[in-house]
Amino acid sequence: MRKIFILLLLIVTAVLANSKQDQELRELQASAAVGADLVGQISQMSGDYPKALKKYQKSLAVREKYLGKVHAKTAKSYTNMGSIYTDMGEFL
Repeated sequence: MRKIFILLLLIVTAVLANSKQDQELRELQASAAVGADLVGQISQMSGDYPKALKKYQKSLAVREKYLGKVHAKTAKSYTNMGSIYTDMGEFL
């Protein structure tokens, strides 16, 4: 019985470790969105709203793919896109 318990404990530990590594890998892959955000911010500040919106949309796509739709960093992409529409005077 003890051997089974130890085996189960090892399996659970391995699964949790892999889960953490998977999350770290997704965070690393999602970091590619930072570059698009920076170009978007520069474009927005210079008044090139179409280019900024395109970069923010790219950032959103990367974050949704690797982090999911319900994540703080994904929400940041939506906020950036909203600021573009505000700057352009386009409201719902």
